[in-house]
Amino acid sequence: MDTVHYFAFICCAICVVSAVENVKSVLPLDCALVLCAAPECDDSFIPPGECCPACKGSGKPCISNGRTYQDGESFTGDCNTCTCRNGIPLCTLIACQDKPGTCPKYPPGNFLPCVTLCDSDFDCPGQEKCCSTGCGRSCSVPDGSFAGCVVNGKKYKAGEELPTDPKDPCKRCTCTGGKETCDSIVCPACEGYRPPGACCNICGAKPPY
Repeated sequence: MDTVHYFAFICCAICVVSAVENVKSVLPLDCALVLCAAPECDDSFIPPGECCPACKGSGKPCISNGRTYQDGESFTGDCNTCTCRNGIPLCTLIACQDKPGTCPKYPPGNFLPCVTLCDSDFDCPGQEKCCSTGCGRSCSVPDGSFAGCVVNGKKYKAGEELPTDPKDPCKRCTCTGGKETCDSIVCPACEGYRPPGACCNICGAKPPY
């Protein structure tokens, strides 16, 4: 496909895509005035905020928050969508709102490690926020927030054992960091009697009948 016909194809694509389901901001409005060269590949994409297509995997990879993304690969950054373009993450510019709540205040002279474990609230799980430790930043539960677990509408404190599931009596769960963490009991290999609802046999025991 020569450059002139490819330019006509791009312009037509803008009209068609923009008309489907009221799609907005598919390409910048001034892209109709840009003459794009046909990409020399079968697998191409149009990076966010640009008019012309580029070939995937033809440029340098990007590193974001310790993870590596290949050229042309899309990923999320906070509440924005990013695309790696020759070593540079190109991201949408949506203003990200912080999670609700107030970070706890650490007393002066605290001895927490001077490390940065998060950059924004979106790096933290659940309701936790990215808060200053006085020397670094880490994920913390906001002041006044319930830091336990809610199971079937009932609240359980951190470290509290959660009810056993009758369908899986060998699974034991505990509330840890606002999440349910579970382990399975390993039963001894022996013959015996297992009462209804129990996990393991009572070795050497016989049914009470």
